[in-house]
Amino acid sequence: MPGPLYALTFVHSAIRKELRGFEDAATRLDPKDSAAVSALDQRWKAFAEFIHDHHGGEDTILFPAIEQKAPQVVKAYDLDHRADEVHMRPSKSVCGTSNLHRRRGRR
Repeated sequence: MPGPLYALTFVHSAIRKELRGFEDAATRLDPKDSAAVSALDQRWKAFAEFIHDHHGGEDTILFPAIEQKAPQVVKAYDLDHRADEVHMRPSKSVCGTSNLHRRRGRR
C-alpha cells in the first residue's frame, strides 16, 4: 500500500496536470466569449486558492513532522514547491483576472 509521501507526489503531479490544462484552455479561449472568460477566471481563482492552502498546510503541518525524521525529503518538496511556482507563472500571466479581461478588450 502506498504511503503518505506517495499521496503527496500524486497531488503534486495533479497540480502540474491542472496547470497544463490552464495553459491549453487559455490558448483556446475566445476572448469575446465572456462566459468562457468568466469560467476560466473562476477556475483559476479556485485553483490559486487551493495551491495557497495546500502549500500552507504542507509548510505548517506536514513538513515540520517529516523534517524531524527525514530532512532531505522536506528539502526535495521545498524544491517541488518552487517548481510549482515556476510552472504557475505562464498560466498566471494568462489566467489572472486582469489578464483575462484584457484579452477580452476590457481594461
